[in-house]
Amino acid sequence: MQSRLGTGFVLAGCLLMLGWFGAGPASAQRLEIGPEGPSVDLRSRQQRAIDREDARRDREELRRDRDIDDDDDADDDPPPRPR
Repeated sequence: MQSRLGTGFVLAGCLLMLGWFGAGPASAQRLEIGPEGPSVDLRSRQQRAIDREDARRDREELRRDRDIDDDDDADDDPPPRPR
């Protein structure tokens, strides 16, 4: 009885995965299987490129802001004491 139950779950899982992978490439632009499991990215290549460019600009802006904040801290230091 238990082997039938296990076989049923395996069969159902296989059918589910076949259906999912069969429908995936028709609608997905990118399908990845990684350590956290499968993921589907429905964005087009162009949209992914735009998103990468936006993320790059955001990182540059954060880097610039951090550099400006570091420069501001340097102005707050007291002048050196005369010897």
